[in-house]
Amino acid sequence: MNFKFLSYLVKVFTILVIVYFGFSITSSFANDYTIISPTQDSAVSQNDWAPSVNWGTNDGVCDYAFNEDSFTSVDCSSGGSDIPLPPQTGSNTLQIRTYFEGVEMLDSKS
Repeated sequence: MNFKFLSYLVKVFTILVIVYFGFSITSSFANDYTIISPTQDSAVSQNDWAPSVNWGTNDGVCDYAFNEDSFTSVDCSSGGSDIPLPPQTGSNTLQIRTYFEGVEMLDSKS
């Protein structure tokens, strides 16, 4: 086997590994965690506040914040139901943060 052919095989193998693991990592993160409710641009009254979060597979850290304020930890097993009402009336952005194998994962809804 000549050197050029071997070099070509190594490049092809490298590309295949990157594509395979790149897609598997992206797809596992893409749907693993999300804010289920409230939905984007939804009007929620105080009586209707019932947040729901799929924290997905995580390292045991589940945090939320409103309007880019500092994050506060909540119980991952509560599914977001322990996230309190936003501190202010009007338009708010709910942000969630969790970690998977040390990688920070974020989502937000306004």
